[in-house]
Amino acid sequence: AGLIGEPYWARASALRVRGVPSWGAFIDKEASAGGPCYDIGVHILDLCLLLMGHPEPVSVSACTYLEIANKPSLMRHDPQKYTVPEDFAVALVRFANGASISLEASWALNLPSGEGNAVICGTKGGRTRTSTRTTRKFGCLPRRSGRDCRRRCPASRLLSPSGLWTVSTSQGGWGAR
Repeated sequence: AGLIGEPYWARASALRVRGVPSWGAFIDKEASAGGPCYDIGVHILDLCLLLMGHPEPVSVSACTYLEIANKPSLMRHDPQKYTVPEDFAVALVRFANGASISLEASWALNLPSGEGNAVICGTKGGRTRTSTRTTRKFGCLPRRSGRDCRRRCPASRLLSPSGLWTVSTSQGGWGAR
């Protein structure tokens, strides 16, 4: 089960504020294989599936929207020329083991800033990875010498080489900062 126990919920977010591609088949609704979920959402979803142990999916419920990318006053591209299939997609994936993933992917969304993160919650703790901020918690911060405590810290198995993981456990909260 690992340090966080059995994963039961994850959130996979790949949200751009105004990031509609201006090239390739993505911008042509007739030629496109998909919108932002197919373009950028699949990568963060793949990361969550890997961290959850690739559970077997049993159902998917999804919605897609085209609310911003088709408005010339809000986008840099010409909506008449670039007929994107959608600019935002959300989904809930349910698995045979009872776990689930919430997926969000956008090329254009009314948010103050974009984000890309993966959140995994388990029976004993959780982990978060974000592409916008690097944090380390769990009481294993780098020493003053610049070396970290990977050899002694049980959370080190969850930290990527670049230290982008935030780890929490129910046995001690988020740990020391």
